[in-house]
Amino acid sequence: MKQKKYIAVDIDDTLNLFTEALEQLEVNYDDYSYLGIDRDTFKNYLDLIKKQEILKKDHINKFDRLHYDLHKETYKIAEVKPDAPEFMQWLKKQGYTIVILTYRDLRHCIDDTRAWLKKHRIPYDYIFNTDNKVSFCKVWKIPILIDDSPSNVVAAPEFNIKMFYPITKFNCEIETKAKGFTKFEEVKQCLIR
Repeated sequence: MKQKKYIAVDIDDTLNLFTEALEQLEVNYDDYSYLGIDRDTFKNYLDLIKKQEILKKDHINKFDRLHYDLHKETYKIAEVKPDAPEFMQWLKKQGYTIVILTYRDLRHCIDDTRAWLKKHRIPYDYIFNTDNKVSFCKVWKIPILIDDSPSNVVAAPEFNIKMFYPITKFNCEIETKAKGFTKFEEVKQCLIR
């Protein structure tokens, strides 16, 4: 009997252009008047969200709803990376069991996430939310991870997980044993070898 091949793949900024969509998202102050904050504070916090900067703890509680709403809207509109569907379909044809691992809070956006994957013809077998993708891969014995997160780019190779990452402005200067890529064809060629 043939042993199953597993691979874990992230969505945001891996299969899609999340950061680009978030940065371009048009937001109307009046839609968030329920927050009870002035326009300048709103604009400053909006800039922090769009830049994906680390937030101060006092911002997190006060503006958590805005952060959540903007991300949820961006999940729906983020464009798929042009070569992502073909690559994911290739994985499926090669017999991989595809596990989507995401930081998204799937309790609130599973339907939008599934709809986005279906719309872009991206096959998968399982989808999970996890804050620690490297540990998830170790526990589930998933030997390959494709993700853009800088912490995973560094940690995965240390735990003998073959790591591929799309090179982004957030991870381009990291020293790592993982393999960076600009096109999924590069990952495909590594998996063929």
